[in-house]
Amino acid sequence: MTTTTLFLYRQLRTIPLTILWAHLFWSKCYSVGDTLGASMMPTINVSGDWILISKFYVRGRGVRVGDLVSYMHPIDGPNVNVVKRVIGMPGDFVVKDPSDGTGDMLQVCIRAPLGKMC
Repeated sequence: MTTTTLFLYRQLRTIPLTILWAHLFWSKCYSVGDTLGASMMPTINVSGDWILISKFYVRGRGVRVGDLVSYMHPIDGPNVNVVKRVIGMPGDFVVKDPSDGTGDMLQVCIRAPLGKMC
């Protein structure tokens, strides 16, 4: 084999392995997603911010209060991913404190059901 042929052979052999490893990394370890929506303001902008999503914490294992979780939207289907912040763990009391614009505040304590996150 000539040097050029050997070089091309190595390159063609490396490309599928690179694609395979990139696919495994992207589907099993980490992914990158953009943000859209005002629910995470002021920490994350309405649009234009990018987040790195770790896939090591599957099904809520290792998740703590304050972490961001990504999941498929239950109504819009598997093509729409949603990112939300965890505000309570099973057994925690969460205070809901909405403001309706009149200045009146309503405080309601709810208890997160066991096995569920708020």
